[in-house]
Amino acid sequence: MELLLSEWGCYVNTASEYDVARQLFESHEFDAVLCDYRLQENMTGLDVLRQLSDSRVKQIPSLIISGDSDSSILQSIQNSGYQMMNKPVQPELLRRFLESVYIK
Repeated sequence: MELLLSEWGCYVNTASEYDVARQLFESHEFDAVLCDYRLQENMTGLDVLRQLSDSRVKQIPSLIISGDSDSSILQSIQNSGYQMMNKPVQPELLRRFLESVYIK
């Protein structure tokens, strides 16, 4: 995904740990955040986005990417207010999300 986004001209930062993501959030401005639902350290993408957004005045458009089919997980993502995309991610849908964020 990082390669695809870079090919589209996006500047991409990645983090595989919460502390790295927090440091990036504190030192950079972002147009959008893409976050997998299942993460290391027994965290979910919802956990991370909620914690990171608590430290921001302005909300950053965020997308949860998930391969889960468990209805309770899907419902919790839907109730979170974050947009969601199923795996495997279709590039045209991802591009549409990013374009909608950039236009706002």
